[in-house]
Amino acid sequence: MTDPKAYVFDIDGVLKTTEKGALPHAQATLDALTEKGIPFRLMTNCPFLDPMDMDEKMKEWGLNVNPNLLYGSAHPLREYLKRHPLRTNKVWSIGLEAPGPYLEALGLLIDNNLSGQDLGALILFDDDFWWDTEKIAVVFNLLLEDPKLPLIIPNPDLIFPDRPGHFMLTSGSIGELLKTLCEAKGRKLNPVYLGKPYLPLFRMTEETLRKEVEALRPEEIVMIGDTPATDIMGANSAGWQTWLVKTGGYRYGENFEGAKPDQVFDDLFPILQKFR
Repeated sequence: MTDPKAYVFDIDGVLKTTEKGALPHAQATLDALTEKGIPFRLMTNCPFLDPMDMDEKMKEWGLNVNPNLLYGSAHPLREYLKRHPLRTNKVWSIGLEAPGPYLEALGLLIDNNLSGQDLGALILFDDDFWWDTEKIAVVFNLLLEDPKLPLIIPNPDLIFPDRPGHFMLTSGSIGELLKTLCEAKGRKLNPVYLGKPYLPLFRMTEETLRKEVEALRPEEIVMIGDTPATDIMGANSAGWQTWLVKTGGYRYGENFEGAKPDQVFDDLFPILQKFR
């Protein structure tokens, strides 16, 4: 197997848990990589827009890391827009605390009062407390009004645990509902997903690592994740090596085709030992 030259860590379930904060050996592993000058990134399907906001949360969880190393599912949006220019810069958007300034930096303006024909795209961020049946109906009708209107959903996750034994819905579940509703009316809906297990987040992260490791090949990157259906499947599709740790959602999706990891660890301790 090719010797790794860079590492990418999933955050939830690998470095921290909702109820306990930082997991054992998480900070020590990141510190060991930093001391040895080995490039690494932290990846999450959370579609956060400002790394400093995520940095504050990381510190609350007991993790200290350069915020410039944090990447979420919304960050590939810039590259997507370069490859797929919108017909107009006005978008319908919902979710997060304040997506307006971030989208404005991408040349987009939020206008949730326009008709489908006047919009460039629909962009759905998290989380379920932003949604009610009226808002879902608005998006549904916009999609029916203009079948060519793109639906962009950075985070494809259906759910996430906000506390032990309890789940919240993400924008990915709203996307699945909209697909079902549109199909009932004869429209095939193909949302644009940017996060794991889809490739945009992996390719964008790979390009940032290539700035530190010249001619870095995909097989020289290791994805360290806890969830086969997102972390492992996505990294396998990207051509990366994959290490599964059993500290999070490793039971979910382990039988999915393409979700088999190269190595499996009970926790981060044996991985930490590799860097000492």
